[in-house]
Amino acid sequence: MSHYGTDFMEWDGGANRANGAQVANILSAALPAAFRPAGRASFTIARNATSASGELMAINNCKVDFNQEGTVSLVSANAGPTEVNWFSLRGIRYPLA
Repeated sequence: MSHYGTDFMEWDGGANRANGAQVANILSAALPAAFRPAGRASFTIARNATSASGELMAINNCKVDFNQEGTVSLVSANAGPTEVNWFSLRGIRYPLA
């Protein structure tokens, strides 16, 4: 998408992931060079998370980093082992130049 002469990458969709551990790359392959940010682009995103009684509290947000080498990392504190996680990338947008 281009706006006032700047090209942007815009994301949509979401996914599930296991428990609250950090994930180094949520993609199956690195993004093509044309879709990578010029510098790390970081965002706080919502996620749906629940924990069983007696476990650590569920954490309902996490950080996502779009890295220059084409990876996308999720960064979050660890949480309960029975957590059900779903996160959204909808509306995330960063400049390509």
